[in-house]
Amino acid sequence: MPCHSYIRYLAVGAIVGILAIIAREVLALLLPDDSPGYYLLSIIIVYTGGIIASFYGHFHVSFSHIKEKQATLGSMFKFTLVALIGMVVTTFLSYLIRYNLDLAPLLGPVLPSFAFGVATLATSLLTYSLNARFTFVNATSATQ
Repeated sequence: MPCHSYIRYLAVGAIVGILAIIAREVLALLLPDDSPGYYLLSIIIVYTGGIIASFYGHFHVSFSHIKEKQATLGSMFKFTLVALIGMVVTTFLSYLIRYNLDLAPLLGPVLPSFAFGVATLATSLLTYSLNARFTFVNATSATQ
C-alpha cells in the first residue's frame, strides 16, 4: 500500500465527512420539521451524496496514480459495496471498543467519539485495500 496514496485517501474521507455534516445541517434547516422520519431522510440523502463525492474524490485524488481506471456504474457499485462493508465493520469495531475495552474510567464522556474515531481509522485500512484491489484498478489489467 503506497503511503502517500493512503494519506490522500484519509484526507479525501475527512473532507467529504466534514462536508457531509455541514450538508446535513443545511438540509435540516430546509426540512419542514425535525421529526425522526425527516432526520432519517436527511441521513440517507447526505450519505448517498457522500458516497458519490467520495467515489469521485478517491478516483481523482487518492488513486490518481492509476492511469487507466474507469469511472463506470460497475466501479461505482463496487465502491458503494465497499462503503457499506466499511459502515458495518466500523459499527462493529465502535461497539467493541466502547463496550469491551473498559476505557470508560480513562476516557469518560469522550469514549463514544473515541471509539468511533478509532474504528473509522482502523476500517479505512480495510476499505482502502478493497478499493485499491477491486474498485480503482487499471482497466487493462482488470479485464485480463
